[in-house]
Amino acid sequence: MAAPGEQAWQWHAVQALVLLLIAGLFPVVEAPWWGYPLLAAAWLWYLVLGAPAVRTGPVSTPGSLVYLLGAIPLQAALVLASPIALVLLPDLFAQVYWLVRQLWLANLAVAVTTVLSGFAVVEHFGWSQLAILGSLLGVAGCLPATIGLGVLSRRLIEAAQARERLNRELRQVRSELHTAYHREGERAERERLAHDIHDTLAQGFTSLVMLIQTADALVTADPDRARDQLRLAERTARQNLAEARALVTDLMPAALRDSTLSEVICRLVRQLAEELGVPHEVTVHGQPADLAPATEAVLVRTAQEALANIAKHAAPGRVTARLIFTADGSVLEIIDDGRGFDPAEATGFGLPGMRARLERIGGSVHIHSDHGQGTTVRITAP
Repeated sequence: MAAPGEQAWQWHAVQALVLLLIAGLFPVVEAPWWGYPLLAAAWLWYLVLGAPAVRTGPVSTPGSLVYLLGAIPLQAALVLASPIALVLLPDLFAQVYWLVRQLWLANLAVAVTTVLSGFAVVEHFGWSQLAILGSLLGVAGCLPATIGLGVLSRRLIEAAQARERLNRELRQVRSELHTAYHREGERAERERLAHDIHDTLAQGFTSLVMLIQTADALVTADPDRARDQLRLAERTARQNLAEARALVTDLMPAALRDSTLSEVICRLVRQLAEELGVPHEVTVHGQPADLAPATEAVLVRTAQEALANIAKHAAPGRVTARLIFTADGSVLEIIDDGRGFDPAEATGFGLPGMRARLERIGGSVHIHSDHGQGTTVRITAP
């Protein structure tokens, strides 16, 4: 049920139609001449005070109370002019229950209006005992039903208002959640891009710098090795370009487009070993499984980060990788015999980024290392 204040035009229309109906029937029932001015007064009274009060709602404003204090005597006077004016009572009662916030006061106003209208009806039939008794019986029969309906309508209106308040709150909550989800999505996307850039482009540029510096140092003493370093730099640059294009289009790592996960891991380890000039070993255990594309992408990105850390910090004599496929998922171990470090003292973006990537797919990363003891990075993915 819509609250009357939200559909005030309907109340105005009902009031106007009922008053026009009474005006049309007055000549038929031969109402006295003074009934017409009363009808005009009732309509003006409604326009000046009633209509604004209806729009305001059940707040018992001084204007609404003044309107009812005038409308009730006007109603009784119209019934005194002709009993046909009783058809205006339901509309007036509805206004009472809408405009008067205190229910007891609304019930009192309805009772007073009913009694006054009942006495006005008696005037038409004479003040005989039969007429008085009939009027009292009519009031006694109508009043409880009228109050009951009024109370019910008040409850329905209050329920409608409560639902509307709840709907407004729900709309507000949905709007706030939508904004929060949007912001969280933007934050997650920025974080993903930051991880991708760090694990691919940034590491690739670091390798390029190291290869070019090495080539520059060897260009006079060992031109052949310098050319080898430049060829490695060119390959790294092309790979970086492919990764940049993949990031822009939000695709899988470029290395996975035409190769299996095992082949990509082997190639990444071999390239690092060639850059560092150290031996390497890659082994694959178990039957290669069809992993989800997102899982393969995370394994590749995490491997790139682990190998980049070896290149920057470890100074290893050997690099080893083990890719293990099991019924529960896959495990990738990357091992070096370099400087090692204390994982608790690690700073920077790399290790947190590795953990964040793996947590998103339900995986984990464990790092075993100590100063002078090398490092083992164990990556587990479902």
